[in-house]
Amino acid sequence: MGDIASVRVSTDWRCCYRPVNTGGKRIAWEITQRCNLNCAHCFRTTGQGKELTTEECLKVVSFFPKLGVHKVLITGGEPFLRQDLPDIVASVLVRGILVKLLTNGTLPLSVYEDLLRMGPLELSVSLDGATAVTHDGMRGAPGSFARLMEKIEMLRGVEMDCIMVVDSFNIHEVGETIALAHRLGFKSITLSRIFDSPRGSLDERRLNEDEESFLWRVVESKRNELSPSGFVIRTVGFRSTGECSAGREIFFINAFGQVHPCTLMKTGTGNVREGIFEAFENASMQRVNLNKTPCGRHS
Repeated sequence: MGDIASVRVSTDWRCCYRPVNTGGKRIAWEITQRCNLNCAHCFRTTGQGKELTTEECLKVVSFFPKLGVHKVLITGGEPFLRQDLPDIVASVLVRGILVKLLTNGTLPLSVYEDLLRMGPLELSVSLDGATAVTHDGMRGAPGSFARLMEKIEMLRGVEMDCIMVVDSFNIHEVGETIALAHRLGFKSITLSRIFDSPRGSLDERRLNEDEESFLWRVVESKRNELSPSGFVIRTVGFRSTGECSAGREIFFINAFGQVHPCTLMKTGTGNVREGIFEAFENASMQRVNLNKTPCGRHS
């Protein structure tokens, strides 16, 4: 596929899944629901079930070229908690497919180093504030900010992006967090609005009108300041720019093998254990019948 990479552009999208320079389908794969943190806004699948085994994961990966997949975003939970993650990642990479790993950055350094030696990968970390009080409050785990900063420093030289989920709790630090991300050497920061999680509604934490106006003032100011250096500031979910690609170019596989049109639409779909092609076709049909985008805000 040549030099495949995610597209980094300072823009305001409805969708968090950034395009790939080669086109093709993109898969968001919740490789595990296990996590060492406790974020209220977490998207991970709830409920009980048996996660896909190593053998089952490798079988799914073997179908990616036939499905036209160009990029796999591996998430969780915390994906680095899976001991077989290197085997799964290697199986994706050998097929010429881009891998992006999303982590909270709080695990031992050796966990990251072993994987990053495998080849060209994209790495994205969660950075929900510019201070320990704010970041740890969002992450539900005291000490997570300090551990993240330690890993970022140790991984200097590795190409990284970061994501900040913006809500009423941390909006006051959005400017400082953007500045911190730039100072730490990240290529980009994605500012995502908060979506309802499987744990329930988060309406009380959504930005009000004044807070959203403040967000746009900060974004405009920071883009003017930092864009000349090549630093990218994306927003997700606040404005309706861009076509919804759920169930067309984007698919979501949860930890138990169910395939959905995207992370936000998790009902009435098939399971890779019962047929991989069939599960993806089912997800496509669910999107066709939806008549609006899965996030609901932008129909």
